[in-house]
Amino acid sequence: MNILAHAYLSNRNDDWLIGNFIGDFIKGDPANPRHGLRPAEIEGVRIHRAIDAFTDSHPAVAAVRDVLARAYAGQPLVRVADDGLSGIAIEEHAGTDRLTLRVRGNDATGQVRLIATLDNLGKGAGGAAVQNLNIMAGLDPLAGLVS
Repeated sequence: MNILAHAYLSNRNDDWLIGNFIGDFIKGDPANPRHGLRPAEIEGVRIHRAIDAFTDSHPAVAAVRDVLARAYAGQPLVRVADDGLSGIAIEEHAGTDRLTLRVRGNDATGQVRLIATLDNLGKGAGGAAVQNLNIMAGLDPLAGLVS
């Protein structure tokens, strides 16, 4: 995980470290008073975002994202996003059968991470059961699913 890169690049500054650890969960401008962050924590969030932007622009990450985008092109319930973790909202697929895939990179380890967001009650067990029954009955596989 690139959490080690975030910790290392915090330069032993505890407030930067806090900002680096919470960086994926701060939406919008980290200096916004609603977040209640101290100046050095705000800087840590900004460092976190710079690290992510660097690793996510790695050619290997782009290649994996492109392969997935081609594989799922035209699939009405699957989307390959290019917005990193900052675009994730826990409720983005609530009550639907949609799935979003995101690709992240870790330049320090040469690893690529795949993150999938879905509503497990929809796309998970319930949605899969409906889709499989539709296929077995010769119906449109998406009949009865929420997109």
